[in-house]
Amino acid sequence: MAAEVGHIEMTRLLIDTGANLDALDEIQWPPLFEWLFEAYLPHVDILLEIKNFSAENPPTKKPLILLAAEFLCAEILRILINGGADVNLVDEVYRTALACSVEIRNNRAVEILLETSRICVDSRNAENRTPLMIAAIIGEDTIIKQLLESNAEVNAKNEHKLTPPFLAVANSHAQAVKFLLDHPEIRVNQQDEYGRTPFSYAAERQIIQIMINLIKNGADPHVCDGNGHTDESGRTWLSWASQYGDVEIESCFLEDNGAMEKVDIDICDGTEVKFSKTPLIWALEAENEAVINLFKEADNNYMHLLVEGLSSIDQDK
Repeated sequence: MAAEVGHIEMTRLLIDTGANLDALDEIQWPPLFEWLFEAYLPHVDILLEIKNFSAENPPTKKPLILLAAEFLCAEILRILINGGADVNLVDEVYRTALACSVEIRNNRAVEILLETSRICVDSRNAENRTPLMIAAIIGEDTIIKQLLESNAEVNAKNEHKLTPPFLAVANSHAQAVKFLLDHPEIRVNQQDEYGRTPFSYAAERQIIQIMINLIKNGADPHVCDGNGHTDESGRTWLSWASQYGDVEIESCFLEDNGAMEKVDIDICDGTEVKFSKTPLIWALEAENEAVINLFKEADNNYMHLLVEGLSSIDQDK
């Protein structure tokens, strides 16, 4: 009752004289509530004795350390950790205090939790996501950096074989992708359950800057999916870029950036038609002069490929 009406001095008196902070009323709510953290800090011995925010009601059952993270109570969080509280306790959806702090973008709480050697940095919630996966989904760059510095698994997979880079690309978080690509153990060509790579996700969404960053960090644009295609039509991303005149992407493909040996500029489409076109032929048919000039500079052996294809393209072209 004292907590419900907000009577701080009465609450202080009751706690200091031994009131049971775990006592429940008819709707399973104990007296310890959000405002109590902000208005009055009980003695550490009392705090450590409190096991759950609610002992019975699943929607409100949360360990105290999770509450401290959720309510942005950095001081209480540190007191609990120093007092030996289990930092890996979970709520009804298997969230730890770390996962909760990441979700609400509480950088300070993440920092405090990562300072303890007892933390499980790759704990998984009910959706099979690690804290780093969550950070990648929401694009929280500072937290991604904090987690990576604490040895979070950069290549951790969920049930669909999606890793943090996949999730960052799928949500168009260019800066998050950049942070992840800087990690020395990143598997940039990791494939999901359908055989797709982070690059194919970026290409499908036409996110040019992410495509360029992936290529510059060793991504192979010609990795085939489970159907043997780099996209659903059987065409390559180099083929699409040539047709639509994406000079920036083509330049990135053709740069000598360490991934050059993986980019076959003579590659033909994997379509079922009698003649599969090369990227240059696509560029010629579309009259994309800037792309054509890029290919001329990159390889002077294209003429024999054009001659082989003359039967299926317009003679003038």
